[in-house]
Amino acid sequence: MPNINAGQRTGINIPAGQVLTLIGSSSVTGMLRIFSPDRANRSQTNVMPGTSSYGPYPADVNGELQCWSGDVGYAVAASAVPSASSGLPPGGDADYAAAVVGAAGAVVPLRRSISGLPTAMAFGNSITAQNRIGANTVNGSVSFDAHLWWAQALSGHAFEWLQTGATVQVGASASSLLTQGIYGYSGATSVDIYSTAFAATLAAYRPNYALIQMMENDVTQIVAGAITRAQAQTAYLNTIAGCIAQGTRPIFIGCLPSKSYSTAAHSAEYWALTNYVESLQSQYPNLIYVPVSDLYTDSALTTPQPLSSGIYANYTDTSVHPKVAAPLIGARIADVLAACGIRGFGLIPGPGDARFIGGNAFTCGTGGTASAPVTGSVVNNLTIANNMTSATIAAAVVNANGRQAQRVTISAGTSTGFQNLYSQFTSAINAGASSFSVGDAVQLFVELEIDSTVNLTGLRDLTLELAHTGGAVTPYQMFKKANADTFDTITIPTGRKMLLATPLSAVTAGTTALRAFFYAYASQNAAAASGQFLNTKFSIVNWSKTN
Repeated sequence: MPNINAGQRTGINIPAGQVLTLIGSSSVTGMLRIFSPDRANRSQTNVMPGTSSYGPYPADVNGELQCWSGDVGYAVAASAVPSASSGLPPGGDADYAAAVVGAAGAVVPLRRSISGLPTAMAFGNSITAQNRIGANTVNGSVSFDAHLWWAQALSGHAFEWLQTGATVQVGASASSLLTQGIYGYSGATSVDIYSTAFAATLAAYRPNYALIQMMENDVTQIVAGAITRAQAQTAYLNTIAGCIAQGTRPIFIGCLPSKSYSTAAHSAEYWALTNYVESLQSQYPNLIYVPVSDLYTDSALTTPQPLSSGIYANYTDTSVHPKVAAPLIGARIADVLAACGIRGFGLIPGPGDARFIGGNAFTCGTGGTASAPVTGSVVNNLTIANNMTSATIAAAVVNANGRQAQRVTISAGTSTGFQNLYSQFTSAINAGASSFSVGDAVQLFVELEIDSTVNLTGLRDLTLELAHTGGAVTPYQMFKKANADTFDTITIPTGRKMLLATPLSAVTAGTTALRAFFYAYASQNAAAASGQFLNTKFSIVNWSKTN
């Protein structure tokens, strides 16, 4: 079997109907890219330890294999090469993982990324489910409570949610749903989730990354006698091993504290399960584990319950689901990803790139509009406005860390109902050859930082909206908070850059224009609202265009 080592790369031809098998050493890292026959499109996936297979493909394709560390063997044949020929240490996780993924029937073509970024799926219980598009708010919108989207934003959009289509039911339960790359099975244990959905989701689509959150219901159900600790641990092992075997890197999020964990028995199971998952890191070097037990657990209690009084009253709902805590959890996930070298911020196309169709990708110029009571300078193509009472709003184009930025400073504002600290938006972008046509995949990106040197008060949420005029698409929004949620947002990190993005939306027939909006909303009936924001990019992107 041919082999390449650290720092090497090689081209590979895969004839129609053939299967490419990779066999990586325990320390391997690298990238496999597969190109379409016309080389107009490509898919890419991380190289992982153990055996991974790709294909068969309906036509001849070419690939490029790159090894960054360790070594990886490769072979093209009529079927997958058995893992026994890998030369890996006998036993251990590689053969076991290959058997798991083989049983799941996971030898399928790679799914192409629309943006060229690594693809990701989310997999788990109702905490994962609340990240589905439209789960807690209107169709086309992502809830403020979507901690995995906050992780995506705070990692600089280091991955793209894999596009799996509209909501579908997985298995017999109506609460087991997959939407646009995010799978959640509400009320289920890890045993239910793995046995029902692994083959139909992670193994069927083979994303680069899988964000996994499946522990929370296990604690109560083990104590109730519905499942055993050993069964839950096996489900974690199977999910992690199955992901690694097929080339998907698992990002396993620890067990969040819950108000349902009220007894010593709950505490014992919580820590036993947590310690078990943590122990798997030595067995699976490519496992990324995200610890969360220290984020907002009430240390005054003897059981792992969330802080829930005073400023912490709305960190979660009445049990375990994140609310105000969502950005805090997202920041922790992003921090762990950054420590593993997974970080974005280099994504957004700008002027000169056919995919950039509107906004101001580099915050350049001063030809924009400051709408009263806003005063000062605004970058080209954008308008900044405000509708609070008695607020002083100053806009300025400034240098921030060597880059031009749009600064917005708000002071002495009061809010009645749901009003904005400030809004930033474009004029209508009309349909046409240079902008968009029916079927195109479009998205709004805003790169933003909340200035930590200025006191932030009265912030309720941050919301993006990409409105489609005409057609059949409701505005696609990110972090839209339901009007019934009146609590303040106190965990959005300050002094930290984030790259917010609306869900991908397809232009439908009848659409005549697109228009992009960013809102920083004030809390309901805020006695005071103030803060300073730095915006370094505001870009409407059409991923269906090519240069």
